[in-house]
Amino acid sequence: MKAWLHVLCAIGAGFVLSAAAGAEEPVFPHAPKAAIDLATVDGVALLNGEWRYSDTRIVEASFKSAGADGQPTGRTVKNYDYEPRSGGRDYDDPHWKIIAADSLSKRRGNGRLGFNWYRINLTVPARVGDFVTAGSTAVFETALDD
Repeated sequence: MKAWLHVLCAIGAGFVLSAAAGAEEPVFPHAPKAAIDLATVDGVALLNGEWRYSDTRIVEASFKSAGADGQPTGRTVKNYDYEPRSGGRDYDDPHWKIIAADSLSKRRGNGRLGFNWYRINLTVPARVGDFVTAGSTAVFETALDD
């Protein structure tokens, strides 16, 4: 029997493990075997994590207008982009603000139009309570609303 690990990040966040059975059944048909709340200091510590935050800015950029082929092959025009361009796990974010897990629900945006980045690197522990995580599947679900 394969187990799954559900990581939930919402104004509360969590990490959940469950058993999943055969292919004919839904992907996650059973109740979680373990849960870790990533909106708590203890939950993030268990996963050796650290929440980081950055405002996102809209910046002027150059781009190519549509050419005869309908693709961006025409003349260079002014357009917009955003910064920082946060990427995958190797993205360099040490200059981002470290925020406490129990402060995720704090409003950080200041206006009508805003974009924000939240990042966390996690290390799945060998055990969560009595549940052995080896061979389990991790699912990370987020729902942050600023």
